[in-house]
Amino acid sequence: MSRCIDADALIEDLKHDVALDQDSLDHEELTDSNREIIQFDKDCKQNAIDLLQNAPTIEPQRWIPCSERLPEALQEVIVTSTAGYVYTSRIVHGDFEYGGNVIAWMPLPKPYKGEME
Repeated sequence: MSRCIDADALIEDLKHDVALDQDSLDHEELTDSNREIIQFDKDCKQNAIDLLQNAPTIEPQRWIPCSERLPEALQEVIVTSTAGYVYTSRIVHGDFEYGGNVIAWMPLPKPYKGEME
């Protein structure tokens, strides 16, 4: 199962933790063993930050106003009209099929794949 996370908030939390680890390394009298553990912890957090900063992002599905842009021709999309109806349509010959004063659209979601047995 996939889930979306707020990577920016997680990165900020990790950066804060890295700074605390650095403070511990700089200001506390530590045994070599404790210093190695804190350094390892700090390095792991920094690696996580690097991975998160380079991870692909997912744009949340949202309504796109027709005034902003239109879908590609023949691409089936979900539309909403000024009358409040929601249905699927596509651009055919420069206008939405079925008419209906379309004001916004969004791509169709990915098909359901079901659970693997």
